Amino acid sequence: MAALDNSSVNGLLGHLQGDFKAISGEAKKRLPAVKEAAERGFIRIRNIGSIDEAIKVLTSTDDIIHPLLFACESKSTRIVQLSLGSLQRLITHKAVPKTCLDAIVSTLWLLSEADVESLKVLQTILLLVTTTEIVSGQHLAKVSLSDF
Repeated sequence: MAALDNSSVNGLLGHLQGDFKAISGEAKKRLPAVKEAAERGFIRIRNIGSIDEAIKVLTSTDDIIHPLLFACESKSTRIVQLSLGSLQRLITHKAVPKTCLDAIVSTLWLLSEADVESLKVLQTILLLVTTTEIVSGQHLAKVSLSDF
């Protein structure tokens, strides 16, 4: 898919809201901090007022990425699946801020080391490497050495 454009923003936001709601529901009692982070992500998306603001939030802040990575750190299978699905969607739409690359690579490394959702992690790494130009140098080396 091409870079984020006006026609794809609304669909992406809708999917992300659904994913955050699902993560929140999965984390309900067992992981209250993950539930709160997912709710913050949901509210952030809901409060976006325009397409331009949406593109700015998605491509230049960690407001959406951070709650997803935090949810991945829970290592709960279902929550990790949902979070990586959202992350893959963001990568596909080229809505990953360069400033979040370290955190994304570290989280994927953590998941691969813990052997959590290995296939989904590998799919995410492949998307990150093949659909964006932001992975290079030490980041490329780190994702290439992931323990599969």
